[in-house]
Amino acid sequence: MKKIMIVMFVVLQSLTAQTPFTLEGITSVNLLFKNPSAIIDKTSEIKIKQKVLETLAKAGIKSPSDRVSTFGIMINGEKKDQTYFIHIKMMVGEEVITRRKGDVPTFALTYFMDDFIESEDPNSDVYESVVEFLLREFIEQYKEENEA
Repeated sequence: MKKIMIVMFVVLQSLTAQTPFTLEGITSVNLLFKNPSAIIDKTSEIKIKQKVLETLAKAGIKSPSDRVSTFGIMINGEKKDQTYFIHIKMMVGEEVITRRKGDVPTFALTYFMDDFIESEDPNSDVYESVVEFLLREFIEQYKEENEA
């Protein structure tokens, strides 16, 4: 019986949310793009930023924002021989109020998704990972949770 309940919980959870995070009610964000290991060139970085901002705007999310909400993309990696090993993170950080005694305000990640890739063409592959995978998943969940 216990196993059946666990399986039912997992199935129901997978039907209702793509991640354990919520995107409900997000109306505006500030884009933060970090590429500290310089895995991609500046041209690719600009191309990715423009596409992200365009896609967010099409979904109804304004940027920049006067709020503390931050839509972050972080790209880290290393090169070994001719291959790049890259970790890409997409996240939303917001100021929230905890439900602890005294309602403590804090900054929290309210969305997080990442991708690990192996690449010989990091400019192209990072663009694909960010725009075609991570951003697409983000927008899909955003639309699902904010249907009017």
